[in-house]
Amino acid sequence: MKRGQILSQPFQFIFIMLIIVVTLAFGSYLIYKLLDFGQDVSTVKFKNDLDLKVRNIASETPGSNEKVSFLAPENLIGVCFLDGTVRPDRSKIPFQTFLEELSIIVPTTDDVFLIDKEGQILERFNIDKLRVGDTICFEFLTNNKIEFILESTGRDVLMKKVL
Repeated sequence: MKRGQILSQPFQFIFIMLIIVVTLAFGSYLIYKLLDFGQDVSTVKFKNDLDLKVRNIASETPGSNEKVSFLAPENLIGVCFLDGTVRPDRSKIPFQTFLEELSIIVPTTDDVFLIDKEGQILERFNIDKLRVGDTICFEFLTNNKIEFILESTGRDVLMKKVL
């Protein structure tokens, strides 16, 4: 055996280990991105389902109402519905960080606020024809299920909390 052949084997071992480490790191990154993408999809699905339900109820006769329930995305600790054009009732909002952010952005046309695990606004959006009479916040302690009543007023839909 020649001297060069003996020295080349440790370099092959180091090269193979480097390839394995890079492959594992890249695979972990892809799995993380895939899980993050799944959370984004569930957020968009929640928004679309809510919008569809509001449009369906808005097309019904005035005075008709329906109790609806949704499963919110797993990456949230809460959802708040409020009239963004006026100051919300601070006593009905259990998220301190959200209150601080809200004081900066009000007035706004948005009426749905998704609150992430840190208590900050993950996403905010407006649902056409949705009118929130009173501030309604759902804090997820055990499950991400929210229930409320949607009532058609003829032109729009009024949201009420289930008592």
